[in-house]
Amino acid sequence: MFMFITSQIDSEKNLSDLYQRSALLYCYIDDYPTWLEQQSRLNYFLQFAQFFSIDTNRIEQELEQYRLQRECLKAFELPIIIGNG
Repeated sequence: MFMFITSQIDSEKNLSDLYQRSALLYCYIDDYPTWLEQQSRLNYFLQFAQFFSIDTNRIEQELEQYRLQRECLKAFELPIIIGNG
């Protein structure tokens, strides 16, 4: 879903209501400190896996989801909810 939204952001300047509603459903961060910590851990595991020549495909996919979520938030200028909102 993130990839679809990102492609729509890149291809259209005027976003329809459908895309804005999709962003509200999929582009939020409920607990930003926890989100950052999880992203940091994934980056650590990626470095660890690369060092030991372990397959990194799954970790890279998860990190891509974090990147797309951050880009989606920027594009829609959505607020970040800190805490258990």
